[in-house]
Amino acid sequence: MTKEGKISELFCHNIEPFPQPIPTKSEGGDCFACAMLAALRWLYPERDLTFDEIWDTYVLTQENEDGTSFEYMGNSWGSYPRVLENAKQKLSLSDFVWRRNQCYPTFKSWGNDVANWNRDNSQYGKYWEKMQDDLHNGGVIFVSINMDGEGPWKNGRWNETDHVVLVDGVRTNTVPIPAVPGASRIEWEVHVVCSRDKGGWKTIHDFLDLHGAGSWHVLERHG
Repeated sequence: MTKEGKISELFCHNIEPFPQPIPTKSEGGDCFACAMLAALRWLYPERDLTFDEIWDTYVLTQENEDGTSFEYMGNSWGSYPRVLENAKQKLSLSDFVWRRNQCYPTFKSWGNDVANWNRDNSQYGKYWEKMQDDLHNGGVIFVSINMDGEGPWKNGRWNETDHVVLVDGVRTNTVPIPAVPGASRIEWEVHVVCSRDKGGWKTIHDFLDLHGAGSWHVLERHG
């Protein structure tokens, strides 16, 4: 959630989310396919792309040395490059391109507080600026997060990301500081497109610290 202040540097693609189908096709949910479909429908408005078409691009084949093979769902971060290539080929998207942005804020030396990721504040601005550049260049950001924003520490161990969303917008928000009359701070914010209606504007601090965002794939159309 963000507090409303003076908005500036607003840029947003306003991508329409594709809601999670009920019942789900995958036991744990279909956010990966929903996010991909929302992105490709925005990039290719002239195409009437369907959920089933996108789902099929996640079905990958593993070829073994003994000549046998098996199919599996590529709904994991390491499989997404193969899925994206699959989408380009199966859906005949000749001008579809993607790249991975390796921008991942690093940890500082450990303190005593495990309730935050312990990063240098300047890294939040750099992360936001790289997202801003990708969006201004016509890209859509495809990223894995922790859906409920539970933070990095849960049940005595490091938490995990469990949800795929898009980022389609950025803005800065000048927010008053209640404890200091007349003072304010600048919040960097991103606009999240979510299949489970948990999107909207989020501060970059929450996006990184609570939702565990990291590197992302930029999806683009180069004609």
